[in-house]
Amino acid sequence: MENQITTSEQVKIIRIEMSSDTILRVWSKPIILSGSEKSSPIVAELSIYENITYPFLTGSMVMQDDHDLYRLIDLNGTEKITVEYQISDKSLPSITKIFYITNLVSSTKTNDYTSILAFNLIEDIGYFDLIQPISRYYDGKGEDIIRDMISDALSRQVDLTNAKDSFQSSFRYIVPYISAFAASKIVLDKMSTELGLPYFLFATLGSDAITLTDLETIMNNDPLNKDNPFTYSQAQTQLTDLKSQALSIHSYEGYNLEDTLKLAQNGAIGSRYININASTGEVLDEHLDMEAHLQILIDNKLLNKNSKPLLSNNNKFIVDPSGNNRNRLSDFDSKVIADISSIVYPNSDIGSFHGEDRKEYNKLTIIKNYFLQLMQKNIYSIFVPGLVFLLNAKMTVGTQIAIEVFKNSPAPRPGLGKDMLIDEKRSGNYVILAKRHIFDIVEETHNVSLEVSRISNAETIDT
Repeated sequence: MENQITTSEQVKIIRIEMSSDTILRVWSKPIILSGSEKSSPIVAELSIYENITYPFLTGSMVMQDDHDLYRLIDLNGTEKITVEYQISDKSLPSITKIFYITNLVSSTKTNDYTSILAFNLIEDIGYFDLIQPISRYYDGKGEDIIRDMISDALSRQVDLTNAKDSFQSSFRYIVPYISAFAASKIVLDKMSTELGLPYFLFATLGSDAITLTDLETIMNNDPLNKDNPFTYSQAQTQLTDLKSQALSIHSYEGYNLEDTLKLAQNGAIGSRYININASTGEVLDEHLDMEAHLQILIDNKLLNKNSKPLLSNNNKFIVDPSGNNRNRLSDFDSKVIADISSIVYPNSDIGSFHGEDRKEYNKLTIIKNYFLQLMQKNIYSIFVPGLVFLLNAKMTVGTQIAIEVFKNSPAPRPGLGKDMLIDEKRSGNYVILAKRHIFDIVEETHNVSLEVSRISNAETIDT
């Protein structure tokens, strides 16, 4: 019965070990902080973070030091932490990740013999990237440049399986003595799909490859739990079967929601874009209406035709207190963006980084930034057991999940089906923006805290 999964939080910590030159010199082998060789683990809690904007993992670790390790091994922020774990079903492979300590956040004496140490961690590839600036040029489309930079500087593969070709043409980028990941972010800022949707470059816990994908691809793919949504329901938390436990949302919270004014101030509802081509003298002067661009997503079936984009109510909102100006929010030029571009290599198939041969390219990157802001309008945090994420390693940041939350109705009418009880404003498909894997080392449990977002609500159901 050792391999049987009995709870939705169950995880097997195979080992957490610390290694450094000092440790190897004094003890000739790494220190086992937790695992089969350590009946009483030194590590109390380990958190590993995925973020859709980070091409490396980060983490934190809390350690109970009752052996005076801080002094004996002279901790200084270069120690390697190796983490290996798996679910109790040993037919599935274990996952191993290597981190480095970046800093000791706190050291608290609890008695004469014990200290509680809290560390920040960074994945080994992130540490390596931050200390080696590069300077060379790359030619190609944005995704090709990112792939080649990371391969050359860091010897890591970039997974382009779930990425559309970017709409912008090939260009030359000269890396100005910055790290490969920092340069990748600059190139990423230049990229968009043909519909103006953004790209993301991120690391995941279940793979050593770095993932490059785009919001269009994310929205085209069904949620990985389409038929088994995570559900916030007090009744479901009382069920004892493993499936119900694994899909139960323990907490559901949202903060700083519906800040439409901030979006408007930043131009993410309506703005004016002016581009002057210094080579040709051509001037592009255009009003950008994000409601119209959300409608384009509906027309391209990226959003359900019956869904409600987050800006859909603005056509009835009159801002002018006198009522004389009948413009909608999206009619205002709340922000004006002006730039100058030129074609530096007119006789080449390769454009310059700041020069474009088609005026739509720069405009789409502006629209892409507005979509990114729109994704920040309503972010919810949910807390769920970790089993589903261990069984399905593809359920990472940059994928969609289905969530169901019931209406705040104390006495629903008899005979209503489940669909009529679902809160359409809070339920539906969400994109995972960030994940925190929380490992309780003593109890050997794994839970996940998620930050999720979307740019439309489900169809309104009248009851």
